[in-house]
Order: sequence, then structure tokens, then C-alpha cells
Amino acid sequence: MPREPKPYWKSQQQRWVCTIDGQRITLGAEKEAALDKYHQLMLNRRAVSAEVSTVYELSQSYLDWCQENRSAGTYSNHRLYLKSFIGAIGKTLKISALRKHHVLNWSKGRGHDEPK
Repeated sequence: MPREPKPYWKSQQQRWVCTIDGQRITLGAEKEAALDKYHQLMLNRRAVSAEVSTVYELSQSYLDWCQENRSAGTYSNHRLYLKSFIGAIGKTLKISALRKHHVLNWSKGRGHDEPK
């Protein structure tokens, strides 16, 4: 029978972590906040994938789907935009860390005005 995942202190990183479904998740340096985050993850196991998956991985999965289910022109346009966006935010940004300012800064860099 597998063990119940529990948060533990990682002294080299000076932060709390846990392993859920084989994925190590960083919970933070503050014990109370780390325990709260751990309990939220345990209540909503879907949130675990958002903690460990990157925006880049999600974009690649979407492009694979788009290539099979949409026209070549649509795929090409989506690929162009996603490549630009990933270039702006990097390949390591976790889905859970994606914020509005990431999209707005990328959009401004492309010459688009901020939505009102």
C-alpha cells in the first residue's frame, strides 16, 4: 500500500516540498502557507498537474491537437503566436504561476494595446 504524501522540509532548498503522484511539488518556505497549499492540492488533485506542468508543455499538447483537428493555416497561425508567447515567458513557467501580466507584457511587446 503506498504511503500518504506528506510535506517535508528540504534543507538544501530551504523550502517545504511534497511528492504527489510521483511529482515533486514546491510548497514554499513558510510552514503554515506550505501546509495550506498542500491541503488544497490534496483536495483538488487536478491542481497537481497545474503545479508541475509548464505552459510550454500545454502549448505543445494544444498544437498537436490543432495539427490533427484544424486546417494547416490555423495550425500555422496558432504555432506562430504560441512560439512568440513562449519566447516571452520561457519554457519553464508553470501553469499555476501564469498571471495576467505575462500575457499583457507579451501583448504590449507585439504592439497591441492593453484591454480596457
